[in-house]
Amino acid sequence: EASTLTERINVLGREPVEEHIAVTRHGPVVSPALRGESRAIALNSSVVTGEDIATPFIALSRAASFGQAERAVDGWASTTFNFILASTDGHIGYRFAGQVPARDAGVGLFPQRGATSDGPPPFLAPHDLPRLIDPPDGVVASANNAPGGPHELGEEWCEPARWERITSRLRERERHTVASFCEIQLDRYSANLVRLRAVMLDAIEGTPGSESIVDLLRGWDGRLDSGDPAAALVHATYRTLGVEVAERVSGGLGRVSMGASIDGIPVNSAFAYRSQGMLVRAAEEALAPWYEGPEDRDRRVRGAVGRAAGILQQSSGAMEDWSIGDLQTIPFAHALHDVPGAGAQWSRGTRPFGGDLNTIVQAQGSAWRTHNSVRIAPGYRQVLDLSDWDASVFMHPTGASGIPGHPRYDDCIDEYVAGAYRPLLFNELAIRAATEATLILERASGESTDVHPG
Repeated sequence: EASTLTERINVLGREPVEEHIAVTRHGPVVSPALRGESRAIALNSSVVTGEDIATPFIALSRAASFGQAERAVDGWASTTFNFILASTDGHIGYRFAGQVPARDAGVGLFPQRGATSDGPPPFLAPHDLPRLIDPPDGVVASANNAPGGPHELGEEWCEPARWERITSRLRERERHTVASFCEIQLDRYSANLVRLRAVMLDAIEGTPGSESIVDLLRGWDGRLDSGDPAAALVHATYRTLGVEVAERVSGGLGRVSMGASIDGIPVNSAFAYRSQGMLVRAAEEALAPWYEGPEDRDRRVRGAVGRAAGILQQSSGAMEDWSIGDLQTIPFAHALHDVPGAGAQWSRGTRPFGGDLNTIVQAQGSAWRTHNSVRIAPGYRQVLDLSDWDASVFMHPTGASGIPGHPRYDDCIDEYVAGAYRPLLFNELAIRAATEATLILERASGESTDVHPG
């Protein structure tokens, strides 16, 4: 059984377009949008349920106590979010909130037969979802990692490496400052690839001609900085080795699992952003089916190091010039960058960018090749000083919106890449003192002040 929902889309300069959508108990039927698909495929989502998200958001903004903030989060009935809470009276907490179906482990990853399934299960109650209130060590954090607990919350979580690094940095000091939080946000230390470096050293030490590479690796501080030669070698070795062993296990689909496109369509592979720690552990322990024992592991690692060095020599030249930035760049493209002429003029090209998917400064793109364009990065950074709001700082690269040609259109891009911050002013006097120009919007004479719905 299905009802029909008609959506009317107004098109400038043309007649409105009407879309008729069949809606079942499993959600809207999306298969008419799939070329050549004859089956009725329904896809449910919290996006289409129409639940009220404004009320809990406003309640959270108005909360005057920790209890009020928690009650506001309890009312969040939409896509799942991680909430970090803190109050001036010393309480801190983490809340995982949103619509989570009560399912068995693994259910929901693949389509089911609609005619025989029981339909969408009920959602878990707010008190059944993960929470951590006032932990003894005084630290709460989240980095899209699985929060744990007895219930099935989904499968496609990020690895815990970023969360582990964040909490470790937070515990380094009893009291933090704006500057120390900025330093944490810019951290590019990779615990996973430090472990891989040890595997690389064990495999290549003593082999003819390896002395310079061994010295390079031993001097690495574990940070995936854009211009660091050792970081570039470890980064390129991981990508080379990862694709090789993924191909071996998957029967030729390793590149797709690591993010290669299919028929020109980019693949946002969950395996690619969940597998780094697993692949490094497989190399550490020479695990099957990835390897046929320690000798096979060492041979493959040596080969990956050699290929990575060759790629870096081709892209960067001499060893001292090896750079992640020659292999990995972040684009600053206008929303209309595909439009001939104007798109290129309004876009601002690419910049070298360090890090990877598991560093605090995340840099996630396709992992199936050494040359990579970053698709996911922390586009906006801010640190708020609640004791002095005008001491707060932020950074956003811009260069993809605003007024092309304006002096402020792209002046933050290089600062963003370099890890700089700008003041985030709150008080009116401070804002007026820093104002460069004022835009005044005036209603045209005779314009109606009536507000019409629709």
